[in-house]
Amino acid sequence: MSDAPAPPPRFRLLGPVVLDDAAGREVAPAGTLPRALVAVLALGPRHPGDVVGVDAIADELWGETGPANVRAALQSQVSRLRRLAGEDAIRLAPGGYRLGAHLHADGVAGALLTDLELAEARIAAAESEEVDDRSALAGLDAADALWRGEPGLDLGDAPVAETLRARAAAARRRLRAVRVRRLIALGEHTAAVDELDGVLAADPYDEAALGAKLDALAAAGRRTEAIAAFAEFRRRLGEDLGLDPSAPLVERHARLLREVDTAAEPATDSSAAASDRSPSALPAPAVGPRVRLGLRAEPNPLLGRDVDVEAVAALLDHGRCVTILGPGGLGKTRLAQAVAGASGAPGVVFAELASVRSADDLDLALAAALGLRETTKTARLAEFTQFVDVGLRVQAALSERPTLLVLDNCEQIVDAAAVRAAELLAAAPALTILATSRSPLAIGAEHVYPLEPLAAGDGTGPAARLFLERAEASRPGLALDPAAVVRLCERLDGLPLAIELAAARVRSLGVGEIESRLADRFRLLSTGDRAAPERHRTLEAVIGWSWDLLPPAERRALARLAWFPDGFALDAAEAVIGDPDAVDLLDGLIRQSLAAISEHPLTGEPRYRMLETVREFGQARSAELGDAEEVAVAIADWAVGFARRRMPMAPLQGDRDQVRMFRELDVELDTLVAVLRAALRRRDARTAAVLAALLFWLWTMRDAHSEVAAFVEPFTAALSGRSLADVPIDEGSAALLLAGVTGLASGIPAGTRALAQLRVLRRRAVPSVPWLRLVTELLSEATTFEDAAERLPELTGSDDPFTAMLGELMSASFAENSGDPDASRRSTLRAQELARRSGDVWALSMLESMLASLAVQDWEPEEAIRRAERARNALLSLGGTPDLQQLDWTIVCALVQAGRLDEARPRIDALLADDRIAGDGLSARQFGLLAAIEVARLDHRVADADLLAHEIIDSLRASRDPRAATWAAIAVSGVVAGAAQDGRLPAELGPWVDHARRRMLAAHRLRPGPVDLPVAGTVLVALGAVELRGGDPARAA
Repeated sequence: MSDAPAPPPRFRLLGPVVLDDAAGREVAPAGTLPRALVAVLALGPRHPGDVVGVDAIADELWGETGPANVRAALQSQVSRLRRLAGEDAIRLAPGGYRLGAHLHADGVAGALLTDLELAEARIAAAESEEVDDRSALAGLDAADALWRGEPGLDLGDAPVAETLRARAAAARRRLRAVRVRRLIALGEHTAAVDELDGVLAADPYDEAALGAKLDALAAAGRRTEAIAAFAEFRRRLGEDLGLDPSAPLVERHARLLREVDTAAEPATDSSAAASDRSPSALPAPAVGPRVRLGLRAEPNPLLGRDVDVEAVAALLDHGRCVTILGPGGLGKTRLAQAVAGASGAPGVVFAELASVRSADDLDLALAAALGLRETTKTARLAEFTQFVDVGLRVQAALSERPTLLVLDNCEQIVDAAAVRAAELLAAAPALTILATSRSPLAIGAEHVYPLEPLAAGDGTGPAARLFLERAEASRPGLALDPAAVVRLCERLDGLPLAIELAAARVRSLGVGEIESRLADRFRLLSTGDRAAPERHRTLEAVIGWSWDLLPPAERRALARLAWFPDGFALDAAEAVIGDPDAVDLLDGLIRQSLAAISEHPLTGEPRYRMLETVREFGQARSAELGDAEEVAVAIADWAVGFARRRMPMAPLQGDRDQVRMFRELDVELDTLVAVLRAALRRRDARTAAVLAALLFWLWTMRDAHSEVAAFVEPFTAALSGRSLADVPIDEGSAALLLAGVTGLASGIPAGTRALAQLRVLRRRAVPSVPWLRLVTELLSEATTFEDAAERLPELTGSDDPFTAMLGELMSASFAENSGDPDASRRSTLRAQELARRSGDVWALSMLESMLASLAVQDWEPEEAIRRAERARNALLSLGGTPDLQQLDWTIVCALVQAGRLDEARPRIDALLADDRIAGDGLSARQFGLLAAIEVARLDHRVADADLLAHEIIDSLRASRDPRAATWAAIAVSGVVAGAAQDGRLPAELGPWVDHARRRMLAAHRLRPGPVDLPVAGTVLVALGAVELRGGDPARAA
């Protein structure tokens, strides 16, 4: 073979189309069609020299307006070119035509036929990491020199003209991008900027070029110019196109601003001004033990996201709000879980917002994620507490320690999420927020992190590994072609959900068959621009493809099940699908990866779920089918049936497992709340009353009174007027009773309306449930607490166990508040026996807690410990978040009484380390301080007791929580009495005595009804102790 260099490409397209004749002379075809034919044969084949079919040539030459006899017309153009350039210029081959190449001296054809191919080859060589920067630039200059003008201008209206222009433009963009990279690598930033200015002059809206220019300017130390360039680009984009810069470009600009700020700051600065710039200048929250709420264990390894985890963590280190941005199915939640799990923040809270559909529910979801509760388990049913706004509770809880809050799936409530995030960041200086969303929050503190798809690589990339792993799980032992997997993953955009859906199809299809189906679908979704890069499927297209593969009955099932907000059980699916083959249809959806099944951790029962995007897709199809309203009614009917089987009175009728009932309610809570809200919007009084009765009862038992309070106004509004006539008596009475009591206690005017509606409903018919009938009668007729107390024998004497238990419980509360602990104990024990017969776990836990408290008051520590431990275990079995801290405090008090200080100390330390609100407005730490003071006094550490006393009194004085008034009076009184016993003079105790007196009066004002004699007695004992210490026994008496 000759060593002579290959001749230049015979066909040249980068400018006017020209070619060489047989003698090597340059010739130019005359006429548009011959030139276009050269371009078609040069661009059509996948490999140089390949055959281009007659039909393909005709499409590119004439489009849909070709001649009647295409073959004859094409042969005419071929003949013209052969006469011009020689018989070997265009060769006839089976099926079509191909270009002829130059020949070496030894007769071997040259590899590259066109200057465009030569330019692309030189660019590719310059991209190689094996080529040094200077050699790469030389190769790029040689490639650039091949352009002789604007390609395609001499091809007229032939469709191939656009194909040529697009391919040449793509090559030119690659050339410039590589040149910029090489120039920057050599430190020639100014030259890189000049190159990019040329790109932007041709296309002023090229974001990639603008981004590269910003980087080059920054690398040259010209950050201010970079910031100005971004401002000009944003102005032009907005004025000309009405658009905003993309999220990645905005993040790049923000990074420049941070770099400018950093460069402007002196290396050291201890001045007050420097301190004021830092969040640390604000009061630092207390840091207790590490708290992790809502994090999930990974079901399998997270593939290909190590760099993303590190990048998001780095952004969180330097900013206070980061949003992982991307379409559904990209793995935003998995990435957020990984970042949160690796976080070193003292507090990490993961709030799942997928089921939240309104701003009203957002704070409730955050409160649920934080495990917040509104009140303690109290024996004083006569005390109507004022409840703090749940939003303020969330804000306070997130201010307790440096916390990372993850807001997952914000897109459906992006406006509300953005406003709430900004409010929380302003209120909690040590709070950091990580959000996942399809839309940016667009708040000042936000840094956007666009999440990229997974790369397939050479078959070992994370996308390919994900496909292989899921395919192996679906069809073990399957042998797959790595190259085919790579092609498939690339055409699926590297989206994890799309890849998993495709992998599930290997049960019945080969990878090649899946790939071919995807190709057909892409063609259907094509814009028709053959010069554009091949489009990959979106996530909606992947789901749409799966939808197309479903038989009609399975499509209908998916569309109906998609309206469940947070999963569903089999009975719910059967009710909503409404088909005798519902189980088989559901199985079909699972096989298509459009639904999944797993055992719920609370109940161990199978639970079905759909991905969020699948649900949205199904809802859209349901709307097209026109059955959305029918589905809403079906779900509401299922919810009513579910609720009626678990009504507030149900646990005491038969041997129903109350623990299991609580867990079943937790599992279906999101769906039940969603159905209740929908019923209220439709003014469906029947559905609203049944669900409100169940949910209000559940929330009341769990002291989540603010959740009941949030529904009082819309619930009573929905039941107003004629709607009240549709309300079932029992459920309506229970719901209105709880709405009225909670509304009055919370200061909600609609609470009065609820009780008025209850009286109207009672005039229509009395409830059939004994306890409900008597309680509603009592509320309707009693005008004072004393009147109510006199009517209690009607309840305690009832033959119905629950009615009698409720009467004894209320009697115990009245007796304890009246200063008669013996009567209170007798009533509580009778109530306990009744609850034990019926198996009411919740009532037993509450009654054991009351008896433990009475035992402490009577100085019976061992009994108090036993009962408190039993109450604790019962509350835990219900699966809620009971007020365990206050029970722990009861146990600590009993241990101190028993002299078991060594056992009390670790429990006290645990309380001191916990800043969460425990009950009635006191934090666990404040309860711990009360116990720690007593232990310090018993150890004769008076100075330590004094310091602890100052801390708790200062914290109580600063508290704005009205629920804390009663406990504050008790706490301050205990400190005052102890200090007086330790020898403190009255003058020193004056401020504390006044504080105790004010707290007692405040508690009385906040708790309407009779005076709480135990609280008043505690305060009076403290005041008496001070007077005795001052030598005035008469005043003490």
